[in-house]
Amino acid sequence: TDVNFRVGPGTDCDLALEVPLGEFLQVEVIGGPVTRADDGSVWVQASFQGTIGWIAFNLLEPVS
Repeated sequence: TDVNFRVGPGTDCDLALEVPLGEFLQVEVIGGPVTRADDGSVWVQASFQGTIGWIAFNLLEPVS
């Protein structure tokens, strides 16, 4: 499924890109994980084609 790439760690944060990232696109994790106190969701900071943003950790899969 498509994944929103956000400017901060949470669904309440604005989008970093106008369109969601498609399935199987590779991002480089550069920070985190960060766990939100309000809902327990876990987020990581990532880089995608020169844009820095945040993705929910549970939506990522390691590259083999």
